[in-house]
Amino acid sequence: MARRWYQFSLKSLMAAVVVICLGLGGWHLLWTKGQYVEAEPAVVGQPIKIRGRFFRFLELDPEDCWYALNAIHKTKSGISSTTKYGHAPHIGYWTFEIEHEYIPDCAGEVTLRLTPSGGSPIRGSFVVRGAE
Repeated sequence: MARRWYQFSLKSLMAAVVVICLGLGGWHLLWTKGQYVEAEPAVVGQPIKIRGRFFRFLELDPEDCWYALNAIHKTKSGISSTTKYGHAPHIGYWTFEIEHEYIPDCAGEVTLRLTPSGGSPIRGSFVVRGAE
């Protein structure tokens, strides 16, 4: 009995490649470039804005997405941590944005960790300069 191999036309093969590439590009934009947590340049004692964005794919209740924002401040004298909890506003297509004000009390490196409810942490960092 002869074995039958599947045969594809060049058009269907190219269409499949295009669909796969678009899917991978969308995944890259949404999950690696679209999720972030960042802060503007910081000076000791001056308030700064911490901004972030995250996706909760197929969130059943888009009006009810909570998060935790953890700022770990590393200085020469030690490590301190601040955690804020909040409700993220829905901005469309399962996308949520946050904005917090933070006042650094000493110079050093700050590592940010934004954790949506039921999601993986998103990390960022910035450096706080001393007052001049």
